[in-house]
Amino acid sequence: MTKEMLGEELMQAIVNAYQSGGKVLICGNGGLAAESEHFAAEMVGRFGKDVYIPCFALTANTSLITALANDIGFEEVFAHQVRTLGKKGDVLIAMTTSQSADIMEAIEAGGEMGLFVAVICGQKSVITSLCDTVTYRMQGEETAAIQNDILSFLHYLAYNCKRRLKGESHKKADG
Repeated sequence: MTKEMLGEELMQAIVNAYQSGGKVLICGNGGLAAESEHFAAEMVGRFGKDVYIPCFALTANTSLITALANDIGFEEVFAHQVRTLGKKGDVLIAMTTSQSADIMEAIEAGGEMGLFVAVICGQKSVITSLCDTVTYRMQGEETAAIQNDILSFLHYLAYNCKRRLKGESHKKADG
């Protein structure tokens, strides 16, 4: 299946959240932490279209992350933010190339709160969750290849969510 076909449900969830006053929360570790911030910048900024979608990278506040890691444990750094910032109807995008404990906890927190939870991961990532999630598995065997696919998928999502909100049809993202 192409990323266009795979992304439809997530794209619609983001559009629905925006139209009802909601937001997107996104998280990942390592390179995917950087991609979380990249995606948030494209959603809130003027990437592709003059539409600004509230999106928060849960990876962006190092003071908060290190305080939470110290106070409640690293496994809870994203879940705590989901519980504090999220509300029913929001979207959580959780990304991993493995099965990171902090990502799994965020997924569970999002599900418990009634967020639309999407997991973007590699083909071999073992995602076991007690809540309903939509899982998007990227191609590639190596972490770098998976991350490249994830970046392309995130560009596609950001660009086409904005196109949809402008009343335009889908198109490939330029960047």
